[in-house]
Amino acid sequence: MTRSGDSRAFAYARIPCEKTKDAVTLQRAGFHVVDVSLGFSKAIGSHSIPTQVREASSEDEELVAEIAATSYRFSRFHLDPAFDLSEAQTLKRAWVKNFFRGQRGDRLFLATTEGKVSGFLLALKTADACVIDLIAVTENARRKGLAAAMITACENAFPEAANISAGTQAANIPSVRLYESLGFRLTSSQYLLHRHS
Repeated sequence: MTRSGDSRAFAYARIPCEKTKDAVTLQRAGFHVVDVSLGFSKAIGSHSIPTQVREASSEDEELVAEIAATSYRFSRFHLDPAFDLSEAQTLKRAWVKNFFRGQRGDRLFLATTEGKVSGFLLALKTADACVIDLIAVTENARRKGLAAAMITACENAFPEAANISAGTQAANIPSVRLYESLGFRLTSSQYLLHRHS
């Protein structure tokens, strides 16, 4: 893909961590490792519906986009020194805006504190699982159970799914701890490689 506003190109690859030979080949071709992606999964459970979570409506688009732009530090775009902060923020903003355009995701859950939207979870449905595509909580609302509440809402929304899965970066220790505390188990690890030209 080309970078917005200029002619530079960007490509990425995901390689299972045990495929070190492939990772070396890609690095010789100009790719560089930016992080390791960790995949987590757990069986869907039945839980009471959290009262501080609701589904998004079209009026929420700009607020959710702002949370997406300002709440990440450990994404592969934030960790790649070839992307400046504004580019990484623009990518996350566009990613979640695609839900409102009908281009990505099946459900978008919002967490509220004192009536104010403080987080979101974008979910995808696959054949036998629901996938946490993006999840974010504003910095001032963290450690209040909002991420767990949105994950519970996601589980309730897809009762036909056997599993709920999520991915995060190895650098994102708080996210790893969250998934482990909620009963998720590590199921995969992949090198994330970027190439800029």
